[in-house]
Amino acid sequence: MSNKCFFCKTEISSNKRFQSPVPSDNKQGWVWVDGCQECVRKNYALEELRHIRTGTGETLYWNAQTKRNTTTIKR
Repeated sequence: MSNKCFFCKTEISSNKRFQSPVPSDNKQGWVWVDGCQECVRKNYALEELRHIRTGTGETLYWNAQTKRNTTTIKR
């Protein structure tokens, strides 16, 4: 199964797919979109997001004090 990256529109395989929250169209919160790792990381840095989902189903939580991703939880 392949998808396109929300940001750069290139094809990505399911095991290389990451997810990132982006503001929803109606500005009522966030929606999760699929993207390649590089685009998701760029968006993550730009938006100073608190968490992203990896291709393996883990959720990385941002620790503002240490400036690192900390807790990972399998979904």
